[in-house]
Amino acid sequence: MLDLAAGEDGSTPLLVMLDDAAAQCLVHFAQLMQERKEMTIGLMRSAIGKARGLVLRLSLVLEYLRWCGEDGYTAPPDTITEDALIAAAKFVSEYAMPAAERTYGDAACPQADRNLTTLARWIAKQRPNAVHVRDMQRNIRLPGLVTADAIHAACTALIEAGWLGMPAPGGFQQKPRGVYPVSLRLMQVLS
Repeated sequence: MLDLAAGEDGSTPLLVMLDDAAAQCLVHFAQLMQERKEMTIGLMRSAIGKARGLVLRLSLVLEYLRWCGEDGYTAPPDTITEDALIAAAKFVSEYAMPAAERTYGDAACPQADRNLTTLARWIAKQRPNAVHVRDMQRNIRLPGLVTADAIHAACTALIEAGWLGMPAPGGFQQKPRGVYPVSLRLMQVLS
């Protein structure tokens, strides 16, 4: 029942615009994906880069599916609503991206290498004075770096690369604090 719009050069596709609230949601989603993309590598980086377009196309499909499910006959939608865009963004972020991570993660480099790269990118972007394992685990929560063991392993590899120093020893009969100082030389190079 959908016709193409009449144009000067014959039929042209119908334009279906985002309403203002949906446009704001898409901008917010795109910003989140951009931040996430900066912390990833390989094929997953490409998949995250395409997530915004996927959400936009999927929201149009959802809008038309809702229209098809209505009783009676009404004109096709001429805008994509916030509800359709949020549903598409939720599908992409909660299903499509984790599925892509599993698929590309198995085909890409080992998890330890991905964790090392993720931590190195975070250090290069945030330029902290030190990497606090507990803070990384509780507050920062980078992809793949959610356990203390994974964070310590990535920090150990960065010590060997000269990016981090050894953690300060703990007190009498205490474990080390898990605070790895960032190399001053690295900070000078990044500046």
